[in-house]
Amino acid sequence: MEFVGRVIQGVFVLMLSLSTSMYAIDATCYATSDDKQEIYTLKVDSSANPLHTATTLDIQSGGQIFNTEGVAYRPSDGKMYMINKSDSGLYAIDLTTGAINLETTLPINKSSGMEFYNGVLYVTRDDVAPSQLYAFDTTTWASLAGYPKTLSESISGLAINSNGDAYAMDDYFSNPLPVLWQLDLATGTLSNSVVLQTKIDAEGLSFANDDKLYTEDELYNPNKNRQLYEIDTLTGAVMVAGIIDNNGTKFNDIEAVACNVGEATNIIIPPVIPTTPTVSIGDAELVEGNSSTQTLRFTVELNQTTTSDVTVDYALVDGTALQGEDYVDASDTVTILAGSSSTTIDVVINGDTTIEATESFNVVLSNPTNATILDGTAIGLIIN
Repeated sequence: MEFVGRVIQGVFVLMLSLSTSMYAIDATCYATSDDKQEIYTLKVDSSANPLHTATTLDIQSGGQIFNTEGVAYRPSDGKMYMINKSDSGLYAIDLTTGAINLETTLPINKSSGMEFYNGVLYVTRDDVAPSQLYAFDTTTWASLAGYPKTLSESISGLAINSNGDAYAMDDYFSNPLPVLWQLDLATGTLSNSVVLQTKIDAEGLSFANDDKLYTEDELYNPNKNRQLYEIDTLTGAVMVAGIIDNNGTKFNDIEAVACNVGEATNIIIPPVIPTTPTVSIGDAELVEGNSSTQTLRFTVELNQTTTSDVTVDYALVDGTALQGEDYVDASDTVTILAGSSSTTIDVVINGDTTIEATESFNVVLSNPTNATILDGTAIGLIIN
C-alpha cells in the first residue's frame, strides 16, 4: 500500500503499563452526494445492532460547486481526493475540517471511480465509450506510460484492497443486477465476474481497512433511506453495513464512496516494562609496600542509571589474605545515588616487610535494593 498506518494522537507516547496498549481505527467510509457540498462519514459494520449512522461534514468550498462521481481515500495523509468536472482539478479534502485544496490539474475532467495504490492514483471513466482506466504517478501527477487502458465493459466504480486486488462495478443502469468484476490494473483486463444478489445503485465502490468491499445505494430499499452495503466478493451477497440518511429527504443521490483501505486496523504499542538495573563489582589489586597502609579501591557499577538510590551490602571474606593482619575489615552498605551509575568501596591494606606470596581476599555483595546483583564477588589481590 501507499501507506500502512496513519499517525494517531498519542501513538508515539510510551505508556508505562504492564498491559499492551492498542489504538483501534474503525472501518470507515466517506460518501458524497451530487446535490450537497457535504461529506458523510460512516463507521461500517454489517454485524452492528443497531447499525451505525453517518455524521455530516460541510466541504469548505467557498461557494464553489464541486461536481464529481468518483472519490478516493489516501491513507498517507488521511484526506479524500476528487476530480472536479468544471476545472479538471484534483482536490484534497481534509476530513476533519472540510478544508479543500487544489493539488493539481489532470488531463481528465471526470471520474466514476478512483483509488490510490502503491504511489499510483487509478481512475475509471464511464462517460466515454468504452470505459477507460487511467493511472497517475502521485509524486508528479504525470500519466503513466501505456495508460489509459480500454475496458471491455461499462465500469462505474473502482476499488483496490490491501493486497492490490482490484475490483470494478457497473451500476443498475447497465444491468438489472450489478456485476462485480476483477480488474487487472496493468492490462485493464476484466475477469471473474460475480452478479450481486441484490439490486442496488452500486456506483461508488471501495474497500475499508477491514478489507471488506463496500458500496452505496439510494433507491432499492423499502425505507427509501440512504445506506452503505458490504459486498461478498465471492458470492455477490449484499449486507447493509450502515445508514447515511434515515428519512430519505436529506439529498437526492449518493454518487461516490471512499473507505479507509490501507489504514491500520490496530496500532499496538508494546508495554514499556521498567527494567531493574543490575549491580556488579570489579576486581582490584595493588602492591602491598613495606610499611604503613594503602587503600585498595573497588568499583561498584550499575548497568544503567536509575531514578532511585540503589543500596547494596558488602562483606570482606578472607582468602589467603587475613582480616586484621593483611587488611582492615570494612563490611558495610554502599549507596549509588539516583542518576549515578557507580560508587567505590575502599579497603585499607596493611604493609609489612615479610616476604610473602601474592595474597587475596574477596568482597561479596548482598541484599540489594532497587537493583539485582549481576556479578557480586570481586577478588582483591595484595602483591608482595
